[in-house]
Amino acid sequence: MSKLLASLAMRIIRRIFTGIGIAFILLFLYGETVGPMIWKWMARRESIALLSAAYTTSELQEAVIQSGAMIPIRDGSWIAIRYCDNHSGWVSSIAIARDSGGSLFESSVHFCGAFGAYRHLRQEMENDQSDAADIIRSVPVYTALDAIHSAESLEEGRKHLLELGFEPLK
Repeated sequence: MSKLLASLAMRIIRRIFTGIGIAFILLFLYGETVGPMIWKWMARRESIALLSAAYTTSELQEAVIQSGAMIPIRDGSWIAIRYCDNHSGWVSSIAIARDSGGSLFESSVHFCGAFGAYRHLRQEMENDQSDAADIIRSVPVYTALDAIHSAESLEEGRKHLLELGFEPLK
């Protein structure tokens, strides 16, 4: 009888450890494959919804969050970029842009805070701090964003946005 109980206990212990092993494998797979796919899809969906629902300048500023930028263009039009990234075990990025004509664009380029930094540099430039202009001219991403800001028309701004790695949203 004790051999039977010992055998039964060993089977139960093996099943418990097998279950724990399977749970760890599933958590790993989720963290390395499913998690990143779901995160990007959710960030993309939320960005499109927030930018599409924003109509006033303050709503657009709020929609682009700290890591994005609202870029005015010389003819009065604008391009608003909402940027989200994730550095938790993997690096994944999504940027959604909406322009004043209603067009939407997206990019998976990892800009890593470039939009927020550019916004800050533009504010410094407007306060006559010449170092900011030098930094903008020396960093390719900032130069491309400045080309959007300096564009004469929305069409020209869109062209620069595409050069930055954005594509029309499908």
